[in-house]
Amino acid sequence: MAFNEILKQYGLTYEQLEPDERDTFHSMLKAVEGSTLTVGKIKDAIASARYSVEQELTKTPSNFFMWLLGWKRDFSLKARLQNYMFLESMLTAPDRAKRALEEALEKAK
Repeated sequence: MAFNEILKQYGLTYEQLEPDERDTFHSMLKAVEGSTLTVGKIKDAIASARYSVEQELTKTPSNFFMWLLGWKRDFSLKARLQNYMFLESMLTAPDRAKRALEEALEKAK
């Protein structure tokens, strides 16, 4: 399956992906094409994406106005980080994933 076809299935274009998402997508796509996709590689890709989001969140704004206007970026990064943490917990320990799912359902009520 072609790269653009996969993105098109989800209503995305290459330009809409963040740079770290592009890198992660490329590495996962190469693994799939080579039939070497394993749980370990998925864990590594998620850990890498999580690390890049964490690094982006820790960057200090250069001035007050950047800080004031950066709330949207921070909100988006925090949402992505939460998703990566959830995926990581699902892959690392089924019990922790079950607890995370239960907590998410409790919050949704």
